Amino acid sequence: MRRIAPNSFAIPFSLAGLGGLWLTAADAGGAPRAVGEALFLAAAVVWLALLLAYGAHVATRRGTLGSDLVHPVLSPFLTLVTITPTIVVAGGLGP
Repeated sequence: MRRIAPNSFAIPFSLAGLGGLWLTAADAGGAPRAVGEALFLAAAVVWLALLLAYGAHVATRRGTLGSDLVHPVLSPFLTLVTITPTIVVAGGLGP
């Protein structure tokens, strides 16, 4: 199995942010709402796929999670594992 780097979680985070911006533009009347909703759906699917892949990677390679948690560059990206679904849920609860 290939290494899944924690910075991969920036992909669904960015998709969720773009979805939020698109929904804001839709509320202002300048963009179709369906595109923003599709971006949120894409963010959720990519996040889940990465979470499963990273979980499998960590489960098969001893010490990976520990080394990722103390790495000076990669460790901040692990917070996106919890931040991204929060943004997706909040975006889905809007008016």
